[in-house]
Amino acid sequence: MKKLIFTKKEAASVLGIRPRTIQFYTDEKILIPEIANPSGRGTTRKYSRKNLMEILIIKNLSKKGLTLAQITNIMAKAREASVDLKWDPEGEWGKMELNKRAVLILYHRENGDTDIEMSAARNLSVRLRRLHKYDMMTLVNIENLYIQIDEI
Repeated sequence: MKKLIFTKKEAASVLGIRPRTIQFYTDEKILIPEIANPSGRGTTRKYSRKNLMEILIIKNLSKKGLTLAQITNIMAKAREASVDLKWDPEGEWGKMELNKRAVLILYHRENGDTDIEMSAARNLSVRLRRLHKYDMMTLVNIENLYIQIDEI
């Protein structure tokens, strides 16, 4: 049976990162613990498999050269637009096998604005036609991240 709830230490261990990294993401509101998000000293935050996916997305965006401010903005926009529900491995969208071959698409404008969407890979060519409206696009292969999460 898959583990569904993780402490900071457990999440860090399975993802191969330091617990302090997760603490930082949480303190900066880049990551919001889905299971339990208490405040104050001595409280334990609990993270979901969706949160693990978010950590992998944050790491991926960071490796692609996006700044912490940009990543914070992207994660907030994803929550506002409910895009984050699509990358939830335990959610309705994430459980559909075809959707596991998804791509997170970030459309960047010169003024710093970013639009975000998640699309099944089969629809990527349709999404690429929108590129003329933007200055740059960043793609995150969600399929690889789903595979990592499924192995946990």
